[in-house]
Amino acid sequence: MAKTALNNDLNKQKYMTQKEMAEHFRKTEGTIINWRRKGFFTYFRPPDSKSVLYLLDSVEDFERGYTIISKRKGVDNRPKPVKRERPDISSTSDKKWRI
Repeated sequence: MAKTALNNDLNKQKYMTQKEMAEHFRKTEGTIINWRRKGFFTYFRPPDSKSVLYLLDSVEDFERGYTIISKRKGVDNRPKPVKRERPDISSTSDKKWRI
C-alpha cells in the first residue's frame, strides 16, 4: 500500500529527492550520486543548499533508454552465468630463488 501512495505522490511532483530515487531504483544513494556524476540524470540544486532534486522527466528518459524488452516470446534474456574455475597456479613455488 505504501508503494501505491508513493507512486501517486510522484505523479503530482515535478522532482524526486535523492532518497526517493534510491528507493525507486532499489539502489543506494551512493549509486544514485555516481549515476548523476556520469550524467544520467538532469538535476537541480537549490541555492545555498546541499540537497539535490532530480527532474522526473530525466528519470523517465533514463528508464526508457535502459529498459530492454524481448521481442520474442519465451526467450530468457537473463545473462548466462560465468563458469568460475580455480586457477592452475600453485600458491607455493617449487623454484629456488637466488639473490
